[in-house]
Amino acid sequence: MKYMVLVLIIVSYFMANLFQNRLSASLKGRIYPANLFQVCWMLLAILVFTVVGQAGMGGLHFSSYTVLMGTLAGICTTAGGMCLLGAMALGPLSLTVLIFSMYVIVAPVLSIVFLKEKVTFCQAVGTCLILGVLVLSNYSKEEGEGRKSRLWWLLCVGSITGTGLSNYIMKVHQYRMPNQDVWEYSIVSYGAGGICAAILALIFYRKDKSRSGRPGYRFTKKDFFGPAVGMAIAEGIANLGNLYNVSRLPAIVLYPVSQLGTLMMTVLFGLIVLKEKLNQVSILCLVLGTAAIILMNF
Repeated sequence: MKYMVLVLIIVSYFMANLFQNRLSASLKGRIYPANLFQVCWMLLAILVFTVVGQAGMGGLHFSSYTVLMGTLAGICTTAGGMCLLGAMALGPLSLTVLIFSMYVIVAPVLSIVFLKEKVTFCQAVGTCLILGVLVLSNYSKEEGEGRKSRLWWLLCVGSITGTGLSNYIMKVHQYRMPNQDVWEYSIVSYGAGGICAAILALIFYRKDKSRSGRPGYRFTKKDFFGPAVGMAIAEGIANLGNLYNVSRLPAIVLYPVSQLGTLMMTVLFGLIVLKEKLNQVSILCLVLGTAAIILMNF
């Protein structure tokens, strides 16, 4: 069951990327609509979580521990996302995404050190292969050359730290309360993330308005509201799947494999749907990715 849920998580993340890309194509350099997009889909997810959770046996009960951990996770997620946006605005895109993808090792390392999770030799090798695939798929020699600003580096580190810590906080919560407060944790974490995103949206909106002659963002069904609904469904499913699996799979399997699986689905989507040509890098990534997934089971 846990591996079926892992596949569902990967598919959900892939779909979320498609919805996010739809929004990104309409931004034209603006940041505040991305924050409002996050507020919108998180509110939709919170509404569903609240209705389903309240209808369940016993209803919703928010423990102080769940409120604390959920709040911290929501803040870390938003901070990591904003650092990523800032880094992409200041530096090379592919290199920024490459560095950001290293967040997958934060939760596993912290889980090994503080939660005493066991790691097999095959899983360690598989993780190295996953990191290799991430490097191959995102690295650009041209973008790797040249001096990068100190702020860009700090934002890259912030994106890794924020996103990685949010995953680890979820792990710690379910380590202490396995299979408990799933709906409550989701509501609190999305609520805290939504509040942070709303504050950032106001800040960036004021900055954008100060630029004379720039037209305002058009909130359309095609580019904003439709993708927001899809994002709420996809991210909500992935979140619940992670909460289910985080107490059943070691962090070194759950997070790297989720990232790798999403990447491999993206490559296959490009080949099958977009009719992109299969190059040597794509072939190598698919082969190494498949080997990594196999190794993660031993």
